[in-house]
Amino acid sequence: MKKPTSIPRKVSAQDAILDAAESLFGQFGPEGVSLRQIGAAAGSSNNSAVQYHFHNKEGLLQGIYTRRLASLENKRAELLELAQQQGILADTRRLLEILLLPIGEETDAAGHCSYAAFLLGMYMFGDIAHWTTYSETAEFTHRVNGYLRASLGDLPENLFGARLLAAVTAFLMAVVDWDRRIEQGIEQRFSARDEYLRHILDFVAAGMTAPCGV
Repeated sequence: MKKPTSIPRKVSAQDAILDAAESLFGQFGPEGVSLRQIGAAAGSSNNSAVQYHFHNKEGLLQGIYTRRLASLENKRAELLELAQQQGILADTRRLLEILLLPIGEETDAAGHCSYAAFLLGMYMFGDIAHWTTYSETAEFTHRVNGYLRASLGDLPENLFGARLLAAVTAFLMAVVDWDRRIEQGIEQRFSARDEYLRHILDFVAAGMTAPCGV
């Protein structure tokens, strides 16, 4: 399959650094890459560029989450308002779509879904605490999570948390898999990315609403 062409957008020095850090953290984890490597990947010839803009890796992580959450919050707010108008705020499948689909729409300057890969990498390298640290302060993300929890009625809290984590990671894997297949020239399983992701959302919704085992 021929890799589709995309026109890279112009980015500031800060955004270039965040894009590079997002990609490298997703591949190797925060401890697996140096600030100098991040600066080089961002195209900077100044070895202190990352420190100048973000001070350290924690500053980079905060920058990545803050930048992405602003965009995610806007998208989730729009989708949540539409769901409210349609009277379907108790629909688990729709709420998962509001929560997850915007993540699959976040891209870097080259058009890659690097944020999904970053989140998956953070999970794989044991840094998932950052997910909740930053998302808990996001108003609309918090609202969606609340509606999602309410939609599942008497599901035990520990099981809700386990299922939601499984749902998120399954969705992230699907987004990353689509990108990798394109990069490696592997034939896709579906003709359209949106169709593929909506099938994945059907799958994770079925898992979230499955009867509790004995």
